[in-house]
Amino acid sequence: MHLRDKWLKSLSKKYGYEYEKNKEFVDESVKNLVDIYNSFVNSEQSDPKFVSQILNGKNRQYEQAMGEMLFWDVLKNNSFELLTNNGKGPDFHFTLNALDIYCEVITPEVDGKGIIEQHNQNINTRMVAGAKRTPEQDREIFLRITSALKNKDNQYKIYKLEGTIPKNAICIVVINDALLCPEDIPMLGVSHSSDWGTSPYVARATLNKNSNLKNNNDQNIPTDGFLSNELSHISAVIQATLRDDYGYAKTLVSLKNEEFCRVTGMVKDFDIVINEYAQEQLPDFIFKMNYWSLSKTGELEVQKVVSQITLEDVEQYINFIRKVFDVE
Repeated sequence: MHLRDKWLKSLSKKYGYEYEKNKEFVDESVKNLVDIYNSFVNSEQSDPKFVSQILNGKNRQYEQAMGEMLFWDVLKNNSFELLTNNGKGPDFHFTLNALDIYCEVITPEVDGKGIIEQHNQNINTRMVAGAKRTPEQDREIFLRITSALKNKDNQYKIYKLEGTIPKNAICIVVINDALLCPEDIPMLGVSHSSDWGTSPYVARATLNKNSNLKNNNDQNIPTDGFLSNELSHISAVIQATLRDDYGYAKTLVSLKNEEFCRVTGMVKDFDIVINEYAQEQLPDFIFKMNYWSLSKTGELEVQKVVSQITLEDVEQYINFIRKVFDVE
């Protein structure tokens, strides 16, 4: 299988394959991805063009298809009632307490000038992504994200006007940041920046009134779309890293309970911002994600949906680390 070989090569490079423990983990991670692929292809939510795009797609269609496939697994893991994809409208549609919720996944590509790629290939700065990210790269990433939000807001508006989706539909945009970060560093997406003292891009791209960023035409880049009705057709935006590392994360979760992996940081939570000015409101905390908003003093703050870990969890974590590094 072409994809199996592709994923094995990629994950082996990032996580190692020489030692028995690494080999075991990588093999299981590849199996997770193959299982998700087979399940998605045979599901009622798979787009008719999906297989050709992920196998033979040009111009980053592979990454776009991967993002859709993996977010489908995210929705399945949340036990949402997914409805059939008829090839029209948003990528995913599910219901929750009689609410119609739609999700559109987009994987922004890097800039034409190569600024993002230049940073991602710079070994002296990329290892602490977020802490040393350059203003030039920040600007390009903001351009990718704010442009995507504007386009998707308009697209959702058209969907509602045409009757493709109900007028009272709740609409979510999922920003897959897989192409905006170094592809060869394990489990470090752009979303990892929230762990380096910087809030995620989707929060700073929607809840920031004081941005001085300008586009190529020297016009201000709007980063306050969720502080007015500017993006009123988008109920929420999610930032996630949806690439082959997802299979490795599932391997960790399979060895430990999910809450334990999330609390200890072994698995990175996705980030979500709810638009309080949206025409239709997404209910709070339906996803196990980091919920970002503005505090009363105007600072970004986060609420995490986590459970308490026990002493037994800590002991299991220590034993797990010993197993990974083959330490008795």
